[in-house]
Amino acid sequence: FELRFTDNIHSDGNWGGAHPDLVGKRMIVQVTNIGYDVSGAHSFDIQIPGAGQGIFTNGCPAQFAGFSSGDFDCDNNYGGGGSAA
Repeated sequence: FELRFTDNIHSDGNWGGAHPDLVGKRMIVQVTNIGYDVSGAHSFDIQIPGAGQGIFTNGCPAQFAGFSSGDFDCDNNYGGGGSAA
């Protein structure tokens, strides 16, 4: 799938629209996951390294012994790390 980032706001005016830095850009999505922690007819997760684990926080610690969930997303499950440091 190809996602195109726009500045369109949903008809109820309460949500939607990409960040201004993303408007006009596109992303080719190869791996998607509904996740079941989102709602709405057009909702899904895009799996981006370092962008937060969402509701499912057991996968990374199970694969990498000695690390906690927060080690993988800076203790920010919905947004991930704030810097590359």
